[in-house]
Amino acid sequence: MKLRHVGIVVEDLVEAVEWYEKFGYYPYDFESVELRGKMVQLAKLAHKEGSIIEILEGTTALPHVSFTVNALEFEAIKKTNDANVFEKEGVCYIRDPWSNIIEIVEERG
Repeated sequence: MKLRHVGIVVEDLVEAVEWYEKFGYYPYDFESVELRGKMVQLAKLAHKEGSIIEILEGTTALPHVSFTVNALEFEAIKKTNDANVFEKEGVCYIRDPWSNIIEIVEERG
């Protein structure tokens, strides 16, 4: 299991990207995704040391921590966690015992 990124929810995406750029993060991807029936704008920012922040704009988005796992770990997590929030191919969202959302991404290729 490897830390993939941290998801942060903000009210103003442009303002947030500019703020994180002050700390050496640079945007490398902008996209719109559907979450809970609404479109959410997001930006992915990377740092030269390798960490990634995913910034999501809007009240529909949820803060989260994301981990990458191999196929065996992915299947084991899906089977043993009864707090599965949402699942799509290669990605599932679960809640830890304190209700934090954890994104689990199956490593591909």
